[in-house]
Amino acid sequence: MAGFRARYGTLPRPGEMGCAMSHATVISQFAEEAGDSQDLLLVAEDDARPIPEIAQVLRKVIRVMERRGADLVVLSEPIIGTRRSMKCYALSLISDPVGHGRRCGHPADKVAGTGLYLITRGACRRYARAVQALGGVSWVADDYGFGDTSSRRQGPFQGMDVMVVRPGLADWEGETTIQDPVGYQKFAEKKIAEHDSKGGGAIRNIIALFSRHRRNAFNYLVILLRVTLLDGLGRVKRKVRC
Repeated sequence: MAGFRARYGTLPRPGEMGCAMSHATVISQFAEEAGDSQDLLLVAEDDARPIPEIAQVLRKVIRVMERRGADLVVLSEPIIGTRRSMKCYALSLISDPVGHGRRCGHPADKVAGTGLYLITRGACRRYARAVQALGGVSWVADDYGFGDTSSRRQGPFQGMDVMVVRPGLADWEGETTIQDPVGYQKFAEKKIAEHDSKGGGAIRNIIALFSRHRRNAFNYLVILLRVTLLDGLGRVKRKVRC
């Protein structure tokens, strides 16, 4: 509890700690098993509803992970899910197509969600060692650390290469058990209203943003170009903030 408060300035909700502990347990168990460091663990929460083509897409995602040496790939995110028109969720312009209108790559923004992801055994072992070194779990499960590298927020994902598939490979059934369902629904509706570009890729997204708010569009473009440049240089290792 004290560690969580130190990270976030507040105490966790019961669902937040339960979720984080569940994922830590699954990851640690896979880490303890014998096997190659490149073996993969597919984690799916019980409310995930994958797309019918998930097996086909996963085969291509795994090839991308192997070629790029990624540690973890988030396969779907809250709110965005399988939506194809959320302009705020940008990927590097040199991300890889993985079929059925989806791409796998490094994000130009924050990644959220632990509802569906792939993680290597090597990454699981580093995660488990970090949990021990940090004295236990004191973070939300999906705190991949985008945007904050302060020492007080470093954690088990430190230095891992985190990628994401967008649009995602699953939607979600039922209400959240971590946050207030009514409040979360309002938050989700607000985000969709703010960021739905009615379809289109990165260029259309930027044009749509310019028509509403030029400063936001400029920031979006800078972030997108930066992650693309770093991606091209092979330097997009996430400096995580867990």
